Amino acid sequence: MSTNKISLEVRLSRLKKGCMSDPSCLYDIIKQLGNTPIRQYFYGYEKECDLLLKLLDISKAQSESLTYSHVAAKIAKHSDGTIRSRSTQLLEVPLYYDYKERCM
Repeated sequence: MSTNKISLEVRLSRLKKGCMSDPSCLYDIIKQLGNTPIRQYFYGYEKECDLLLKLLDISKAQSESLTYSHVAAKIAKHSDGTIRSRSTQLLEVPLYYDYKERCM
């Protein structure tokens, strides 16, 4: 495995924007994301969350106990490619807009 040195100036700039400054934290960030309750993950994007749950045939009551990992696994196992594709797009919405706001 190769490592790249990131200058202090670049790291501080990333931190100022709210972006990750140390790539070694990535594993923990991904693990934490996977354990995030799906409704919490979609905070501010309730319409997209409701549409995703509808596509995956998940009731509101069921969704209360589901995490991002549970929903991602359900998407991956879905037999309909169109639903799988649209569901993946919906699952990306909060991360995409957060990244776009902070890092672009």
